[in-house]
Amino acid sequence: MQQNSTRQKVYDPYFDFLRGIAIIAVVGIHAFIVPENYDGLLNLVGITCRQLLHFAVPLFLVISGYFLSRHDISNKNDYVRFLRQHIPQVYVPMIIWSIPWIILDLRGSGGLLYNMVMWVTGGISIFYFITLIIECYICLPLLNKVNRGGVIALAMISIMFTTLTTYIRMVEGKSLPMIIYGSLPAYAIYYALGCYLSKQTTIRHSIPFLLLLCVLCIAEQVAETLFISNTTNNPAAGLKPLTMLFCITIIMIFFDDTIREKFKRNRLTETIRLIGVHSFTIYLTHLIVLFVITWILPFKIWVVNWILCLSIDYLFIILMQRTINDKYHWYLGIR
Repeated sequence: MQQNSTRQKVYDPYFDFLRGIAIIAVVGIHAFIVPENYDGLLNLVGITCRQLLHFAVPLFLVISGYFLSRHDISNKNDYVRFLRQHIPQVYVPMIIWSIPWIILDLRGSGGLLYNMVMWVTGGISIFYFITLIIECYICLPLLNKVNRGGVIALAMISIMFTTLTTYIRMVEGKSLPMIIYGSLPAYAIYYALGCYLSKQTTIRHSIPFLLLLCVLCIAEQVAETLFISNTTNNPAAGLKPLTMLFCITIIMIFFDDTIREKFKRNRLTETIRLIGVHSFTIYLTHLIVLFVITWILPFKIWVVNWILCLSIDYLFIILMQRTINDKYHWYLGIR
């Protein structure tokens, strides 16, 4: 692939469509009900479907790197201006939407000081992602210089770091905050990949080969899950040492120009695109909606909770958008 720093900059609905796919996957991950064991075909199918959703956060990071790499931050003033513009846009809404979790004290008996520290550092609930994206913003000058060899090197770092944190969490049985095992060493590969892809004139690969590789990676992820579960009595549904291989494979399919050129706006894709437009706000709020749903409903069915959470949260965001004064939208992360 040839280098070109002027890849298309006009609005492309395809990327909001990808954001929609990513946030739908995020909600699916958090709605997933981990079984006590993986015995039986139904549980095996369930954990396979769960592994298919791993690309969600990596896809968000690749898209962010893909677009933000085009900012001119070649001197100190531009870099500081970039950080002042982008960090508050994600940090302030995180602080606000973390408040319900502080009130509910869902982090257990850590104490007020511990909860306050977790609150301001993004350690509450799933807000580790905000801390992660801020880390990526800060490191953008370095990540934007990564070439193909650098992408491979960061992939190796990701595997080694995730292997270490997986061992600590699942073998040693020690608790680690998500802001540790979901931090930059595990995820920098994706942001750097987005920066790298932004500089390519064409992104074309053999789609059949990528699909075959994707199937093999999913099979490996399921096998890895079963192995860790059987040897440590930990369900191991989430991040694992080789998760990255599947994520990069599916992301390369999404970013392939052949797939992108086939994108057509119809009722289905437009619905997903609109969900993608509000993906940041959905990320911030969906666990609150999910908490209420699982508290009210007498039954627990993954797909039902998934669809209900996404639908109710989207309507909730549209209602906020239309009823709350525009000057407050920025503070709530409403785009």
